[in-house]
Order: sequence, then C-alpha cells, then structure tokens
Amino acid sequence: MLERESALVAVSEVLDAARAGHGRALFVIGEAGLGKTALLTAAIDQAGGRFRIGSGRGGFAGSAVPFGLMAEALGSLAPGGAIEDELMGPTRGGGSPASVRLYVTFMLIRRLAANAPLLLAFDDLHAADPDSLDLIHLLCHRIAPLPVAVIATSRPWPEPALLVAEDLVARGVADVQRLSPLSAFPTLSCCSPRPCGRRSEAASRSWTSTPRCHGLTACAGWGGSGRHWRLRTAPSKSPG
Repeated sequence: MLERESALVAVSEVLDAARAGHGRALFVIGEAGLGKTALLTAAIDQAGGRFRIGSGRGGFAGSAVPFGLMAEALGSLAPGGAIEDELMGPTRGGGSPASVRLYVTFMLIRRLAANAPLLLAFDDLHAADPDSLDLIHLLCHRIAPLPVAVIATSRPWPEPALLVAEDLVARGVADVQRLSPLSAFPTLSCCSPRPCGRRSEAASRSWTSTPRCHGLTACAGWGGSGRHWRLRTAPSKSPG
C-alpha cells in the first residue's frame, strides 16, 4: 500500500500486542477514498488464522438500529442469534440498560478471547449507530488485560466517532492513524499502465467509485502501434 507504511506498522503493533495478551485499539481516520477500508482488509488478512475475527460496517441506513454494528461484528462469532437477543432485546435484572449491555458484551468478548486472540474490525465507524459507538467506547477502556485488538476506520465527519477516538487516545488506551492524500508520485504510480491494456473488473469498480487519483484520469487505448496511455485532468464539477 503506497505511503501507508506507518499505518501498517501500527496495525502490526496492535495485533502483536493482542497476541501477547495486551488489548488495545487503533483508529484509522481519513476522508473518503484514502484507503481506510483497504487498510482494514490488510489488518484482517494479517490476523489470518491466528485470531478469531468479528467484523462489521457502519451505514447511515442502519444507524437507527440500536447496537446494530456491534451485533453484526459479534454475531458471526456466536451463531444462533444469541448476540442479537442480548444486545437488542429488553434488558433483564438490575442496573441501567447501558451497564447491563456493557457487562453482557464484555463477558462475551472475554469468553471469545479465552482460547485465541480476538480482532474486532469496524469499518465506517462514523456511520455507526450511537449505541454501538458508546459500547465500543466503553469496551476499549476495559480490554487492556485481554488478548483483544479493536481496529476501526472513520471519516472525521460526522464528529462523534472522531471524538471517541480522541478520548481513548487521551486516556492512553488507543492510537490514531490519520491518512493524508497520496503525494503526486504515488498517485501517478497507481495510474500507471498494466501489462495488458484492460483493467480488471475489481480495478474498474475501484476507479468508478471513490476518486483515488486526485484530479487525474487515466485513459487506455490500443492503436496500430500498440498500447498508449495518457493522463488528463478530470473536469471539475460545477457547484451544486
């Protein structure tokens, strides 16, 4: 990953700490199209078979579902709907609903991490439901003695997820990696021609989604003398 070496090192450090029994959180902050999701995917790949992995992705459509993001991440690790019943159902026993759900989730995470390190990977935390965001905030304060790594990506806006990350950093239980746009040279490198003159389907999807080349558009063509490439500045959009 171009110009993301420090972020990859931070990922390795959090995973290594979790394997050694020291839980910690890492938040990757950046605007759209800077490689946050790719970095989270690299973290999941690096964890591989050494970790139990639960992952979830925030979405504004699902942000009205209480504890939806946390239930998604933990649901695959505890099949049978037990997580949804505990997180989304009515609370039982004494204590406030928030404290009961925190206790239930913390005890589940401790059980899940008893036999293997646990990675909780959250993408698009800025679009998470408020209840999951609060629960992640509280849990990150309490995972230090557990083999648990929490890695989450977020845009800086809406602000609540960023405030959670900054508070956890201030308390010494998390780290933040802020992604900046690629410099000009790596940008041109990522737009360089491939051995064949056609982009793969996966590459085409990435080029047609979030702009990654910062104002540059690459155009490939085949002429009589073979492949040729040119770069042009993408047309700017009119306001509104």
